[in-house]
Amino acid sequence: MAVDLDVLLPVLLEDLRQRFGLVLLRPVTFPLAVDADVDALVDPTRRDDLLRGLLAWAADHGLSVTCDRTHGPKLGITIHDGGRDRDYALEIWSHIEVKDPAGRGARAIPWERLAPHRERPDLLPLLYLGHLATKGKDPAHPSVRARLEHWQDVPGPGEQMAALLAGTTTVAEAAAWANARLLDLGILPPASTADTVAHRARARARHARRARVATGIVAVTGPDGAGKGTVIGHLRATLSRRSSEVRFKNLFRHHPGYKVLVARHGRAPGEEKNQWDERHARSLFALARHGWPLLRLRAALGRVLWCDRYWHDLLFEGLRLRQDTPRLTPDWRRNLARLPIPGWHLHLDAPDAVILSRKDELPAAALPVYRAGMIDLMLAADEPLFTVLNTGGSLEETLVAARRAAQVAGLR
Repeated sequence: MAVDLDVLLPVLLEDLRQRFGLVLLRPVTFPLAVDADVDALVDPTRRDDLLRGLLAWAADHGLSVTCDRTHGPKLGITIHDGGRDRDYALEIWSHIEVKDPAGRGARAIPWERLAPHRERPDLLPLLYLGHLATKGKDPAHPSVRARLEHWQDVPGPGEQMAALLAGTTTVAEAAAWANARLLDLGILPPASTADTVAHRARARARHARRARVATGIVAVTGPDGAGKGTVIGHLRATLSRRSSEVRFKNLFRHHPGYKVLVARHGRAPGEEKNQWDERHARSLFALARHGWPLLRLRAALGRVLWCDRYWHDLLFEGLRLRQDTPRLTPDWRRNLARLPIPGWHLHLDAPDAVILSRKDELPAAALPVYRAGMIDLMLAADEPLFTVLNTGGSLEETLVAARRAAQVAGLR
């Protein structure tokens, strides 16, 4: 599906602004430069709703999206345009960290302090001056210079920006002035021991979150007919990393307990393996866990493991049983806490008509339930890195988007 993101993105951003209170932190001009991104701020309580809205928008336009949540306050969103072979990046923050140029550490400005001042014309310029010092930006860089020029007429911070452009002040001096102004306005909290402790706690939380992630294990999910085998085969052949394909079902079907369960409960006449597995998913969820330590060990030794399906599929019921109403299992939240978190979750999807034209294992009524349920699972599990890959376009567009998503995931 041919789309022009330079036309669509401004419409998307305005929609996100109106529906979820998105605040753009930088002036944005279109078309975006190849290396440019969009920085924004949003109420953390609205972040998942915003993400759902963005994923729905991407699906409507046949686009693929990667979401990176490895850095707590930042939601990194990359929209993959397979037709043009390029990415568009959005960084959505729930709070701003400001570094003290005098070297006394960083302080966070939470959404609660920023929100009441959103309409101040000098708020974004003040935050940007602090950002220059926090990130060590060079005022001579073209994108930085363009932003300084954009804001140099704003009373107060505009004078600092004009001085930076003229070279009569330094980034550290301008940031110190901006931080002092933010402090006077009550936006930047004063330096305190509690703030230092909170900053360290956030760092520990990031490390703890990363420690739970199985780096090197890629969960590949999606309805039958989405193209999981094709995408896995292409990425394995394209990427330089040593890799193996793992059929998730074998983690429980090759377990001795599986034969015991089948012997005990039996199969109904004409019942397929996948249908039986779905009826006994709760038991199979635990059996599959027995194979997890070996997978983690293989990944830790440097091999990328592409898992065709994953634990998520065991948290649904009624998908393949056409007489039942498909849904997530009633206890899915409790079981989700036991779900091993993959280093990357690659979820494939396509319009219903495309899926049903390829395979009909899942009935039409199950597809929207499965699609919405997978998004619920990815968000609720706090998966740090996931991609929703749209496979409804041409094969070449799909594979280009898959390669770009793999690069964002750190696979080369």
